[in-house]
Amino acid sequence: MNILAKFSHGLGDAAQFTCVLQHLAKHRPQWTVDVASKIGKHSAFFGQCRRSWILDRESITERDYHQVFDLGWYECYGVYADSPCTKVCNCLREVFGMIPDIPLLKYRIQVGPQAREITGQYLSQISNGHGGPDATGRYPVVAIAEQDRALMLASLGCVDHVLIFDDRTPHRLLRALCPDVLAKGGTTAEMVGHEVVEIYGGRIVRLAAVSGVSTTALLTSFPPAFSREAQPSAMPVEAASCRLPPQSNAVLPAGEIPIPTIASIVNPKSEI
Repeated sequence: MNILAKFSHGLGDAAQFTCVLQHLAKHRPQWTVDVASKIGKHSAFFGQCRRSWILDRESITERDYHQVFDLGWYECYGVYADSPCTKVCNCLREVFGMIPDIPLLKYRIQVGPQAREITGQYLSQISNGHGGPDATGRYPVVAIAEQDRALMLASLGCVDHVLIFDDRTPHRLLRALCPDVLAKGGTTAEMVGHEVVEIYGGRIVRLAAVSGVSTTALLTSFPPAFSREAQPSAMPVEAASCRLPPQSNAVLPAGEIPIPTIASIVNPKSEI
């Protein structure tokens, strides 16, 4: 039975839709599924269906299919005890009449050797001269909108300056700034960079945790199947902020490092 799934949504949604395709492969084995999506999103379905069509670029003869699903990809407004309330689960229940299979609710993207090579070349180009991957295979790149994050921090009344740096640890930055105080909030024991500041007599201050406010506690409250430990590891984030005597808020480019009185470090092992 030939099936066409028309999916005209974004890249993130396309990654989520791979969960639906895994369900169809397991629970509708008699179906031969093709997917039609927008350019760039179509590559998410390679290896997940018979053919991945590109909408508005390739001619698709819908009459060749026994059934065509034009997927709306709506939010899930119901509450279920046996599965998350997501677009994936809503699609499975409302469109395909399936109870979500928890082990299949993980995105699955097949990446070929050519795609890996092209991606590696791109990451090397944007890694600010640091070159290729380190011994663990990671590139010194944080694939997020760092300027947007910096502007958000700079807009806080208690922040005077935000400095973006590229190293995996703040050690080199701390040696250049020599802050009087290195402060860290949160509940984790590790204080990255303390050994640098303590060498010249700087103070190490651990800020008290706010009762009832903890990302770690929130994550551990999830059922095991939906916990962070059950998901692929996220990319680590490194960032540092420098607070100076009162001035106008600013995001400082690399190389324009003022002499601060306080430097606070965001845990390099925090996750997105």
